[in-house]
Amino acid sequence: ASLRAQAEAAGGLVAILEGNHEAQVLGGIGGEPEIFRAFLAFGGGATLLSAGLRPDEWESRSPAEIAARVDELAPDLVPTLWTFAPYARWGDVLFVHGGPVPYQDLGRFERSADRLWIRDEFFASPDSFPEAEAWAAYRMAGIGRVVFGHTPVERPTLGHGGRALNLDTWRGRQVTLARLKPGRAL
Repeated sequence: ASLRAQAEAAGGLVAILEGNHEAQVLGGIGGEPEIFRAFLAFGGGATLLSAGLRPDEWESRSPAEIAARVDELAPDLVPTLWTFAPYARWGDVLFVHGGPVPYQDLGRFERSADRLWIRDEFFASPDSFPEAEAWAAYRMAGIGRVVFGHTPVERPTLGHGGRALNLDTWRGRQVTLARLKPGRAL
């Protein structure tokens, strides 16, 4: 929240995007047992530790009890996660966790979890973004470039003729920043 306030005071904007792990936290802590198990399998234990829980607390309690304990120890965690945006747009650039979804209108794209989980259907697609019919909804909305993550890479990776940039450099164990300029290639 302080980063958002600092950016606003400086005349800027911070858009924090949701990803699949945030969705798993909200679903897992929210009491859905199968999502809670997936949440734990993909780093959920670290999230619970950072909220102040001990492993014995989540191993011996129901998801509802864990949710109550998280609310007690880290009351801002869940409300903050609900503020994350499904995607952001700057000019012709779409910022999204996983990527655009082929043949999906933008209304469904915003509501669907597909944008959080997509990988090869976007990045390795033979259908060139945004020219191919699969991406018509994005093209018609004026979206011509995409910055995304979800698929770990060693270093920032361009695709779709330089119109898609993967910044998920977890595999390279680094954080990557990109400076984009209006109307220029990624």
